[in-house]
Amino acid sequence: MVYRKISTDMKQCALELLEMGWEMEEVTEALGMSSRSIDHWADIYKEHRRVDLPSVLHGRP
Repeated sequence: MVYRKISTDMKQCALELLEMGWEMEEVTEALGMSSRSIDHWADIYKEHRRVDLPSVLHGRP
């Protein structure tokens, strides 16, 4: 798949569909995402309780 920006809402939706019992193949077909990406977001969610990595930037810009 080609690199594209996927919104936080779509990432959360993918994880929620898996939680509801959808098969990975069904989610990837329905949303047009790779299973590798979804697995990556699931790992991030397990560690940080959010689908996007927290910013490493702190303090004044």
